[in-house]
Amino acid sequence: RGALEAQVLQLAVTGDLNHMQMLRFKKELRDKMGLSGELVERLYEPGRVTFETDYSGGVETLRQKLSRAQFDGFISQVVSSQADQIILDVKVAQ
Repeated sequence: RGALEAQVLQLAVTGDLNHMQMLRFKKELRDKMGLSGELVERLYEPGRVTFETDYSGGVETLRQKLSRAQFDGFISQVVSSQADQIILDVKVAQ
């Protein structure tokens, strides 16, 4: 399963986004980060959705890319990162 040389990473997106906003952000995330694999929803909690993806660059590379990325219609900030998970706080831009 997954891409060659890829690591399974979790990306927890926190914030007060409704379903349509989360779908838009998921598309922006896939497009801007160049994720070759699927971005699969693994866990829904109030104010938080945890996605899982295969990523060949490693967690630190993805964290740096997320820190620099600008997503259309959203403001995001990396809250923390661990060996296999990044927490990203997302707000709708006003």
